[in-house]
Amino acid sequence: MRVLVRAMIPIVQGSKMVKDPNFLKNREDYLQKFSCEASYFIEVNGNRTWFLLWIFQVQT
Repeated sequence: MRVLVRAMIPIVQGSKMVKDPNFLKNREDYLQKFSCEASYFIEVNGNRTWFLLWIFQVQT
């Protein structure tokens, strides 16, 4: 099962987040901690938007 999460971040807070020197390290740590398959940053309606994709193995 695949799960796609969209996190919309207001532009002011998103700009502060991206300017943080630890941003890339924090993002990589988060992706590894939660075993994300993919991560994308794009602009949606003027907001910074982060898409995260997880693939879960569902046991039946």
